[in-house]
Amino acid sequence: MTPEDRIDRIEKALDRHIEFVGQSIVRSEEILNRHIEFVGHSLDRLAEQVNRTAAAQEVTEKRLQELITHVDRVDGRVKRLEDESN
Repeated sequence: MTPEDRIDRIEKALDRHIEFVGQSIVRSEEILNRHIEFVGHSLDRLAEQVNRTAAAQEVTEKRLQELITHVDRVDGRVKRLEDESN
């Protein structure tokens, strides 16, 4: 094998290697893009859940305050009735 043949063979092997590396990079980019998209959708869903939870918490706090107010009124009535009966 002549030196030129060896050089040609090495160049072809390098070309194949470069092509393989390029394909690997493209596949890796595609996989990474899919992962980024998935994480983005997951974050969107999480944000929606956080918003729903915050809204539900506001409703719960309002209802709890209404319940406390109602119990305080009932307690006040009971105390007045007790005072009146004594």
